[in-house]
Amino acid sequence: MTGQLHQGIHINRREANSIEFDVQELIIPLNPGEETSFNIKVINYGMPTHVHLSATGDIRDKITFQSHNPYVRYEEDVPIIAKIPRGETEFYTGEIVVTTGYGSKKNGFITKLGKEPREDDVHLVNVDKRLGRRRMARIKRAGMLPELPPALPIALILAIFILLLTFVFKFIPETEIVGAMAFSILTVFVILYTITKLIKGIK
Repeated sequence: MTGQLHQGIHINRREANSIEFDVQELIIPLNPGEETSFNIKVINYGMPTHVHLSATGDIRDKITFQSHNPYVRYEEDVPIIAKIPRGETEFYTGEIVVTTGYGSKKNGFITKLGKEPREDDVHLVNVDKRLGRRRMARIKRAGMLPELPPALPIALILAIFILLLTFVFKFIPETEIVGAMAFSILTVFVILYTITKLIKGIK
């Protein structure tokens, strides 16, 4: 694969220690167990200088520079070896970073190593919102959520209504008896509801 990959790095072209690239993304197609070598051309438009090269991200240990810190007068070809060990992941992404001016300027370009997964290899999971509603219905049927007996809310409303009538007609002696009965019924229903809720919570 030597010679099929191209990247040019331009130093000191716009200003002192400036860094520019021919391409912003370099793809190196490899399978696990394969390796390839290629050159990156460094072109210097200013005074002779050292240029430092490094790899970051997932490709850090997959890229080898024959010279990390070449001295560039005019043009230099920097040999690079890329390798994916056998049995490892098929795709890696990182950056090859260029540093000039003894660390004063730094820039990098995206480097992808391996075979990028195709869209038809990606499995998407569609979430059906109806599943949540069906699950809640099953939980209720299983008794995991406390439910009031159907007649209990009606009885509670009647008891409260009778109690209110008692306060309205409190000067009539007979209603005092009715009020006491309503209060007793209300208390009993509250106790029964609490016990039912506790029992279902234990289950």
